[in-house]
Amino acid sequence: MKKNLKYNIIEDCMHQTYEGLIEVHIQNVTFSKTLKDGTILTHHARIITYVDIKNIAYKRYRI
Repeated sequence: MKKNLKYNIIEDCMHQTYEGLIEVHIQNVTFSKTLKDGTILTHHARIITYVDIKNIAYKRYRI
């Protein structure tokens, strides 16, 4: 992460399949940085992470 960069997570949402695996992870984030002259620079972003369910190798355990 860059110097003097702060972030706040505004919203965090995960969508799961019926098996309980994460399919989509969505975050709304605000980045802020204080510049040398004292002004505050802000940036709003949405981070979306898609998980490829077909490539996940998971094991089922029997008890």
